[in-house]
Amino acid sequence: MTFTPDTATLQLRLAPMVGALTPFQSQGYGRELAAVPLVEPRRQATLVVAAGALQELALQLEYRGSAPLELGVSLVGEVPRGWCFLLGAEGVLAPGERRPVSLVVAVPGNFWEDQQALRPGTSLVLDFSGVLHIYGRLPEQEWRLLEVLPLELSVRPPARYLDFLPKIYRQSDFLGRLLAIFEQTFEPDVQMLDGLWAYLDPRTAPVSWLPFLSHWVGWRSPLRLEVQVLRQLIYNAFSLYQWRGTRRGLRLFLHLATGLPLDEQESEEYRKHIGIQEFFQRGLILGEAVVGETAVLGAGRPYHFRVWLRADAPERVDVDLVRAVIDQEKPAFCTYDLEITSWQEGGNGAS
Repeated sequence: MTFTPDTATLQLRLAPMVGALTPFQSQGYGRELAAVPLVEPRRQATLVVAAGALQELALQLEYRGSAPLELGVSLVGEVPRGWCFLLGAEGVLAPGERRPVSLVVAVPGNFWEDQQALRPGTSLVLDFSGVLHIYGRLPEQEWRLLEVLPLELSVRPPARYLDFLPKIYRQSDFLGRLLAIFEQTFEPDVQMLDGLWAYLDPRTAPVSWLPFLSHWVGWRSPLRLEVQVLRQLIYNAFSLYQWRGTRRGLRLFLHLATGLPLDEQESEEYRKHIGIQEFFQRGLILGEAVVGETAVLGAGRPYHFRVWLRADAPERVDVDLVRAVIDQEKPAFCTYDLEITSWQEGGNGAS
């Protein structure tokens, strides 16, 4: 069976609702279904979607044929399938019937927090292209492509300026597009001001800002440090100044420079990854000293202390850096011994 010349005509119209839609109206593809093996795409519809909100693209199908037409609609392209839902796209069109078809788009609410945006060298895809295909077939006939609607889906932040207007004005599509001009003009500056705090925090500031931030807090360390270590030292500069020359300040500096834990919950120095023991005791005196507690070799050296670091990989600890930190932070009249061992080897403060 073949189609008669005036059998089926399907027209497609867009009903603008939410979003910026390029004017589009069908010219009546499918005048002769058998003679339309391929439809050339024409003007496209652009839909601007906000994450976490539903947006609808309303279509109207008008069928002018003389026999029932089975309808099929599909969306192909880059648009994720889980975002789009077609309502009213299936079924049979009766002669002369007009049917509304809605393309509902729901972008996930966590779109802007996607982990892909946090990976170095990657960025979120904000624009997606797709094509809406409308198929039809008469009884006992093959499917034919009747209409093609190119679709451009753009994910953008919600329009904040509309929130300052009464509800009645928010329903105006023209007013929304007008305010979007001003919002897109000024919003980059507003976002820059909102993110200014990140430039003033040494943990998140660009590397080029670190010299300025270090000068701001008076940081003048001659040590050559990795960028991440330098960020932490600048951030904790005031705490280091406050406790400089003390056991607590030295342990904090070594913690930031080496990454070894502080072990604040441990009361005994020999149980910590960063142990510091002062030898301000009477030493080994027979009849008074207790082995392992007060019998300490070297106690006769005044203002002497011992530093030992216990790491899972001692060979990775920068010995020169550790000594430079101790020399910088200790009182000038103090002397010290340094020992770096494996955490599995253990040890105690009296050895």
